[in-house]
Formats: sequence, structure tokens, C-alpha cells
Amino acid sequence: MTETFGKRLAKTIQASRNTKEAIAMGAGISRTMMAAYLKDQETPTHSEVERIAELLGTSASWLLHGKHPHRPVV
Repeated sequence: MTETFGKRLAKTIQASRNTKEAIAMGAGISRTMMAAYLKDQETPTHSEVERIAELLGTSASWLLHGKHPHRPVV
């Protein structure tokens, strides 16, 4: 089974010890939209993925596709 964007995002948020609310606020998106991303009900824009990835210390490519190794959360 292929891991989805929402699942990779949830795992990375948990590993970062941040809350989804804090990441949403830092990325400039609503909590409602973050919840939709986590449930794979909506697709974020490229700029949103870039901001989320930067906050989480990973790559946008890994969050989106899971094909490139993500940088470890520090």
C-alpha cells in the first residue's frame, strides 16, 4: 500500500513534536485546511507544501511523493 501525502505529513508532524495547529499557523493555512490535508481530502498548493516542509525540516518532494529521503527532524 502506498503511503499518502496526508500520512507522510502526519508522521512528520508527530516526529517533529509540533502540533498540526502550530504547523498550520506557521505555514499560513487554516486548521480546517490542515485537517483536510491530513485526511487527503484536499491537495495543498506547491507553495504551501514548501512552507510546511521548511517548518518540519523535510523536503517538499518527500512530503508529496515519498520518493526522496526526507531530512531528519532536528
